[in-house]
Amino acid sequence: MRLCHCILVVRTLVFVLFSHLFAHAQTTPFQIRWPFDNSLSGESGSTNFSISAASFSADVGQLEISPYGITDAVNQALITKRWPTEIDESFYMQISFTPIQYEYTLSSISVRLKRSGEGPVWVLFKSSLDNYSTVIQAVELTSASVFVEPTIPFAHPNLSTGVTLRIYAYGAISGRGTLWFDELTINGERTLFILPVRLVDFKAQKINQKVHLSWKTAQEVNTREFVIQRSTDLKRFVDVARMPASGGQEAPQAYEFAETDPRPGTSYYRLKIVDWDGTYEYSPIQDIITPHQNPSAYVSPSPATGNRIYLALPVQDMSQVRLFSLQGVEIGLKQQRISPELLELIPEKILKPDIYVLTLKENGIPLSLRVLVQ
Repeated sequence: MRLCHCILVVRTLVFVLFSHLFAHAQTTPFQIRWPFDNSLSGESGSTNFSISAASFSADVGQLEISPYGITDAVNQALITKRWPTEIDESFYMQISFTPIQYEYTLSSISVRLKRSGEGPVWVLFKSSLDNYSTVIQAVELTSASVFVEPTIPFAHPNLSTGVTLRIYAYGAISGRGTLWFDELTINGERTLFILPVRLVDFKAQKINQKVHLSWKTAQEVNTREFVIQRSTDLKRFVDVARMPASGGQEAPQAYEFAETDPRPGTSYYRLKIVDWDGTYEYSPIQDIITPHQNPSAYVSPSPATGNRIYLALPVQDMSQVRLFSLQGVEIGLKQQRISPELLELIPEKILKPDIYVLTLKENGIPLSLRVLVQ
């Protein structure tokens, strides 16, 4: 009886041991990094991901001269500017990554952050997993010129879609204040579950006044169609076209689409990948800038925010810039030229969501522009 009991215990231990080893064999740790060593590009030791370069909303930018610094950086660090005083979701930096073959699990985000004396005090993290509706974590930079190194919990198991991470910052004393980014890292594990669709590439290019979209898949299982979607504000996307998927193919497939009449300004494109059972996922977002055909000033981005309006100035002879409500009430403006072709307009009071009219003279000719504020 004692012998049987010992055999049972040994078998149980062996089963538990092999179960433990098998469970761990199902996942492989990975990191996706944006080291910001004289580049915005991301990198990873895992071949399971297509990784975007870091990009900025129209309101934020790098330093024009020496955009990378070395003081206290691991190697180099990215230096950004033009962050707002109050929280404003139109100011952000973003990074994206998309799985190619296998599902994956996320665990955390790590980064090194530093601000100048006039730079933003608060840094917020949001993601596309909940459409940027909640703050993952807020990081306070209490001291200037000192790197902080937060590790932010970001637990999301068994993901099959791409993720975009947006980093917002506010509390800057002036637009000259800087925020440094160094060693931004996504941590997680790759599983052995194969994705239904392996989207290995999605590009948007401007060719001969047309927007050319192209994408490739390495395999397609149960995929019905690709819906091409476009947005001008990253909030509301409209369907532009639909293309049937090859479906059930394990060989690489390539697709192309051309929009012959793109909208002036910045447009954002993504793919909605729809399966036969009605489920869907989105590709990473690609942006294209289409210049206005007429050499006139225009508001960009549009819609504008309640505390900032940016006026792109193809013509330098601009004067008498004034803002009015639809009822004809003038609203005071402060003006600051950010670059030779970009004028920042700051209303004396926060604008409510509505339509406003911006008047100015361009080379002596009166011009009125419609301003949509959301």
